[in-house]
Amino acid sequence: MSVASSNPNMENRAEPRKCARWGPREHKIFMSTAEHVTAEGHHRGKRKKFGAREISESVDNLACASREIASAILAKEEGHMTLHECIDDLLSTGLVEAGDELHMFALWFLRSSENRVAYSAAKMPVMRYKWIAYYFERDKMLGSGSR
Repeated sequence: MSVASSNPNMENRAEPRKCARWGPREHKIFMSTAEHVTAEGHHRGKRKKFGAREISESVDNLACASREIASAILAKEEGHMTLHECIDDLLSTGLVEAGDELHMFALWFLRSSENRVAYSAAKMPVMRYKWIAYYFERDKMLGSGSR
């Protein structure tokens, strides 16, 4: 669908996208990221002129990154562990070695944020190990068809 315009160059332009509503935290992260990128560009002496398409794509990419950063910050504030934290915790027990079968299973299994939340709910590393070991054995009994 085209948008009517008095400018002949704008005749074939697609309908403008609708903006998503951002919370105050997402907006603040977006603005601080945009200010940092702008400051870095000026600091390096870059004065390149961009067209509307390049600016629009850059803003879209920046907005997407800002939402991802806000999501990660929120997860940390809620006490959720990252995949790296879960794996480091599991390896710290000494019951799992890097590269063994259980370690590889944990890398696959803990990709899910729901599984990471359940993992962290076990509070003690030894209990977390037992939880992962249980699902590892369960998965082996069910066969690889469950993946």
